[in-house]
Amino acid sequence: MKYVNSSTTKNSKKNSVLILGDYSIKSNLNISKSINKLGNDITKNFVFTVKEHPLRKMSNLLNIEFKKSNKPLKDLIESHEFAIVGNTTSAAVDLYLLGCKIVVIIDEDFINFSPLKNKNGVFFLYNNSNLAKALTNFKEFEPDIKDKKKTEFFYYSKDYKLWNKILNNNK
Repeated sequence: MKYVNSSTTKNSKKNSVLILGDYSIKSNLNISKSINKLGNDITKNFVFTVKEHPLRKMSNLLNIEFKKSNKPLKDLIESHEFAIVGNTTSAAVDLYLLGCKIVVIIDEDFINFSPLKNKNGVFFLYNNSNLAKALTNFKEFEPDIKDKKKTEFFYYSKDYKLWNKILNNNK
């Protein structure tokens, strides 16, 4: 872990990455593995900020330079271009609706339950070696403001049509 005092880092939104910790230990391990695989040639071009889950620390798993923050997401997103989150965090929806470019790291042997599937501006990472590619080629994943309908995230139906479609892979 290389903690950096936030007063000594650049305060620019460009190439700044917000890392959101998760309550799930497995998700935190997968997030940190992906980030730790980034080479210095990539990390030197980004400023990283960690916002840990209130009940679970993860910063001790990281081998990059970063600053820590406890600010609310709506404040953090104003100074960050990207966010890296786990598959199970509901904060991904908040970030998406705030216009953030999001990398969702999918846990191995886990179903992707993210409500952000098939949304523009979201990169799903199934292999923790591909984070560098996601961060450097994110221009094709620009968020689409017209695509942000809140009702699509909170779908409810007594006959579970959407769940049946997801689980049975029916189109």
